Amino acid sequence: MSERTKLKIGEFSKMMQVTVKTLRHYEQKGLLVPDEVDEWTGYRYYSIAQMQRLGTIRGLQRQGFTLEEIKELLEEGAQMPSIDLLTQKIEETERQLQLLMERRTQLLRWMDSHKQRKTMEKFSIQSLPEIIVASHREVIADYSALGPLCINKIGPEMQRLGCQCPPPGYCFTIEHQEEHRHTDLDIEYCEQVVEMGVDSSII
Repeated sequence: MSERTKLKIGEFSKMMQVTVKTLRHYEQKGLLVPDEVDEWTGYRYYSIAQMQRLGTIRGLQRQGFTLEEIKELLEEGAQMPSIDLLTQKIEETERQLQLLMERRTQLLRWMDSHKQRKTMEKFSIQSLPEIIVASHREVIADYSALGPLCINKIGPEMQRLGCQCPPPGYCFTIEHQEEHRHTDLDIEYCEQVVEMGVDSSII
């Protein structure tokens, strides 16, 4: 196939695996103008040499460059983006990666919460004997924050106050929000103690 060979837009799109709509969009943006347009039929023809330019455009798009940035690079005749532009794209990618990691963490929390709810679908109502409890109320992000709260905050404060917990004892939580939800929980943690003690700022 010689350099003078011209391909209709449909043939060019199939060969390069892009849609005709995409090629027309690139043409409107001034990124990839047909090598020839028949004045009578309006048919658009692309040259073999334009395959490399299209490959460059698609490759830069996959790396997050906008069409405006790509056009500027091509007009400047640059073989690759500058160090400053690459640094900017790396920083943007790192920010996007951080957002995706945060999204993944939240989705995993929701899944864990959903699994916990599934395990609690079978429950029974029982009457418990009257007991004395030490309690702490706080708004927490979700259920996964309750364990660290008990270990790092409630437990040490109960120990400082000299709270004695009878074996095996009871512990439970009360949700104070009006309706059940999985985040921003107004939780009161209660744990059985032997006798009444002196309140502190958190117990």
